[in-house]
Amino acid sequence: MGELVSSRSSATETEAARYSSTSHLLALSLSLFLTAVALVPRVLLATRLDMVTDEIVYFRAGRLYFPLVTHLQFWSTAWSYNYEHPPLVKLLIGAALALNNTIGHPLPDLLAARLPGLLSGTLLLPAIYLLGRRPFGAQAAFLAALSLALSPWLSYFSALAYLDMPMTTLITVAFLLIWHARARPGLYPVAAALAALAFASKYTAILAVPPMILYTLYHFCVLERRRPPLKYGLLAVGIGVLVFLLADPAIWTNPPKRLYHSFLFELQHAINGHDFFLAGHYMTHVPRWTVLYILLVKLSVFLTIPAGLFLLYGLFQLVRFHLRPTMELERASALAFGVCWLGGLLLTFCLLNIVVGTHYHLPLAPAVALTGCAALVAVLKAGLARIPRPHPAYVLVPALLATCTSHLLGLLTVPAAEGYTSEPFQGENTTLQVAYPGYRDAVLWLAQHTDKPARVGLVARDQTLDKKIDDLSWFAFNRDLPARFQLEEVTPDQPAEVYQRYDYLIWPAHLQQRNAPLPAPWAHHIIYVFTGGQTTYCVIAARP
Repeated sequence: MGELVSSRSSATETEAARYSSTSHLLALSLSLFLTAVALVPRVLLATRLDMVTDEIVYFRAGRLYFPLVTHLQFWSTAWSYNYEHPPLVKLLIGAALALNNTIGHPLPDLLAARLPGLLSGTLLLPAIYLLGRRPFGAQAAFLAALSLALSPWLSYFSALAYLDMPMTTLITVAFLLIWHARARPGLYPVAAALAALAFASKYTAILAVPPMILYTLYHFCVLERRRPPLKYGLLAVGIGVLVFLLADPAIWTNPPKRLYHSFLFELQHAINGHDFFLAGHYMTHVPRWTVLYILLVKLSVFLTIPAGLFLLYGLFQLVRFHLRPTMELERASALAFGVCWLGGLLLTFCLLNIVVGTHYHLPLAPAVALTGCAALVAVLKAGLARIPRPHPAYVLVPALLATCTSHLLGLLTVPAAEGYTSEPFQGENTTLQVAYPGYRDAVLWLAQHTDKPARVGLVARDQTLDKKIDDLSWFAFNRDLPARFQLEEVTPDQPAEVYQRYDYLIWPAHLQQRNAPLPAPWAHHIIYVFTGGQTTYCVIAARP
């Protein structure tokens, strides 16, 4: 009898090991698949997109900061350039430029500068899948990662030399590690280090920290009714502060003074406001519901609506759990995690009274996708409850079609991807501020459809394209455009006689949205409208 039990136990262990090996292989395969799916559109966009507003600022800062670090010049006044944003991503941009130069310049400088955003925006997706399987389920985690891999919104900002995508990736991984740290408290310092790196990338990452703390306290103090691991909590705080200081050499000479200087700028920015176009209106301060509106416009409603239902259902179930604890503790904690993540971010990000662009709210996309897909999978499984042993495809196929179709069509049919809007909306021009100006695309159209020398006015806010600080400008990155065009920056507030000097004007849509319309005589001579889907990026008008 003992030998029989022993043989059965051995067989069971072998089967369990085989299942575990298969499960790990499947997870690895799906992670590689998600990486490939995410990489393709991001690389294509990074190689094709024109330089976008603010990229040149971070490019210049990266080129300036990185030599300061390598030459140990931490007391240099050059750190004051773009001091309002922390330097980590700009240092990565500088490192990418230096590496590209060292190995023989195989990439154009602009593409090299875009590598930190491109790589972080790609690695975000397998991270969501691998770390999101436990709290949200493997099916929901895969669907969420695939939907975001195909998202035109995330693809566009992953392809730019911006601060937001590295910050979003770091803070998302940090938040997901908070769930796993319940059983492995040694992960709390790791999560704190990642959150500190996110904060050293862009200060808005701090808005994700209160929901992290809320979930941790709720899980230990309310659900498990025991003391949180204070030793690891204190260690996490110490490591977080240390990592932030190490990642921000711009403040090393006088951390309190320089941080105060940066925060004071942010405060003044919030007080003074920043012009933005939202829901058909031009404004300098945005309402509290802006975050909800941006998520509805930029993500498929098959993610946002189920995410909202998850939030309501999760709150209801948690109240029921405390009144009558019939639900498993693990499930209650998973619901609380989703509610604290999505609900907490909505509450903190609604405090922002200025929004420069939709990229401000990118950190909410993973929470929306994971909770939305979890709700969608749960509804589909409930609908199949009467079917004995339903095939997983009965859930995966309809959920896949619902969550990914709109995003995939957006990538395939919306040039430059930025003009994508979700199913109920008809382009950005009446809903959100258009971010992509499309100057280069418009000049290339002129090159294909005209054959004579021409003077072309690129309409922009003063010194947007050429700040006249150094050799860096939009014009420097577009020297390959036809020499027969005399390209010049012109502001939208010029008198009519100034515009008459030009044969063509390229007028971006975002200026028209922000009270700078195309002058009436020129508006009747539009020869081309550059669009992305149903969004107009810019127009070309010929001299009347």
